[in-house]
Amino acid sequence: MGSKPSKVTDVSLQIRPQQIANDLNSELEEKYNASQKKDKVIGNNVGGDGKAEEEEEEEDEDGGNDDETANKDAQDEDVLRQIDESKEICKRNVDIIRLEIDADGTDGHAIETEKIVKCSKIIGGLYFKLKKKKIAKRRIHRRAVALYLVESGGAAVVVNAIRKATSHWWRQQDTQDNTNNVGYYNIFYFATQILWNFSDASDQFAKCIADEGVIAVAEDAMEKEYQHAMAHSIDLKSKRVMKASLAITANCSFHELSRDVVKKSNMLGILGKINNVDFGDLDIYFVLIPAYIVNEEQSKELFHDEVAIGNIVEHVRKASKMKTRRSKGFSLHELCVLVGRLAVNDVNKAQLTKAGAEPILIQVVQRGNVSEKIAALEALKHLSFSDGKSILQDSIDIFEELLKSENKKIRKAAEGILWNINNNKSAESRVTGNKDPHVMISYQWGSQPEMIKIKDILKNAGYKVWMDIESMEGSTLEGMASAVENAAVVFMGISQKYKESANCRMEAEYAFQLKKEIIP
Repeated sequence: MGSKPSKVTDVSLQIRPQQIANDLNSELEEKYNASQKKDKVIGNNVGGDGKAEEEEEEEDEDGGNDDETANKDAQDEDVLRQIDESKEICKRNVDIIRLEIDADGTDGHAIETEKIVKCSKIIGGLYFKLKKKKIAKRRIHRRAVALYLVESGGAAVVVNAIRKATSHWWRQQDTQDNTNNVGYYNIFYFATQILWNFSDASDQFAKCIADEGVIAVAEDAMEKEYQHAMAHSIDLKSKRVMKASLAITANCSFHELSRDVVKKSNMLGILGKINNVDFGDLDIYFVLIPAYIVNEEQSKELFHDEVAIGNIVEHVRKASKMKTRRSKGFSLHELCVLVGRLAVNDVNKAQLTKAGAEPILIQVVQRGNVSEKIAALEALKHLSFSDGKSILQDSIDIFEELLKSENKKIRKAAEGILWNINNNKSAESRVTGNKDPHVMISYQWGSQPEMIKIKDILKNAGYKVWMDIESMEGSTLEGMASAVENAAVVFMGISQKYKESANCRMEAEYAFQLKKEIIP
């Protein structure tokens, strides 16, 4: 969490924000303006690079294997110099925004909205600073800037600016100063671009702004725009407010560190309210956000939109062909993760298979970088529990080759897919007599402390217990299979994460196939 903005002292109040603003380096502003093709480019970003980079419309030639040189790029002198320069720019502009917000209402001072807008533009422009560099270097720079904004308290200041703008509200008709109304909207517009892009780049940034209350601020803005649109009409401001709010929420939902804040919010209620209102191209958010925050029962009522799921599969296909590795601003990695989240639900599995997800994901496995391969393999592991299994059988040689990978996660995911493809045969042919009968505890890693207590209670009562306490990822599938086969009873520690885990599902399904006594 970023530190709270410090209160303006009497001394700093004597140094008026205007005085600092006049010292802004005009060259920096010129660089920003030249790189953005007008301010409109930032506003079109979705979840990250968005339109600003998709304009290249180039197909990827090398599979995007930037991960292989990431360590070298992190030590690149030019990248390090650019990071230091960006930190200085952040500090100067965040300080101006902080002073302006803290001075609001003090000694009759009113916020000079244009000043905050100008500083927000410059900070937001840093996301695109290395646009002409290769992707790996851009990512390093963006993450470094995002982390600096967290550690310096800058992220919290930007959230505060958006909160201030939303509280004043730009739709007010009871003031003669319409210029300030426009100014408050512009603060919201440009400050949200900072949160939008950098929450895509960093999970720590997403956690910080979520903890600072950005989801509640987004809900407030969306509710106000919805009410205004229903009473009047939908305009460009309405669409931009909705899109920016949903994009920030989507990024906070995607990152596990910030997900719980979204789960506890009323965002599902907001989504239900605006779902049938045309606020622009927002369909992907109505699938993405719930995919990360709903429980199993709620998911039965969501996610079954064949068209929306088909569109997501198409985004995966398009992103896999793009040099930017993105479609509509969403990275190929996060799109593959989204497919995996959707595939937890069995109805969605059928829709994804119908939309042709498996062949596209297999292409990602063959041509993607390490993070993309892992995400695609995890999605395929979930799909291998469904009718998509027959499609995957034609690619067994690909998965068998991945068993030789140096990356442990790739090997484990490939092993899981192969297990599911061959599971029916192996279950019928394996010896299942209780050679070494025991109680098997099947659980998801997050529940380990509670499961260890249960294990100790059972052992103290005289039972022999099998439990993987090293890591659920660390167990070989052969070891798991043997544990299930020799279990007199299988104790399952059911939780939401257990239901979402492909590894846990493999254990549960194998126990069911062998007709083991199960205690949930």
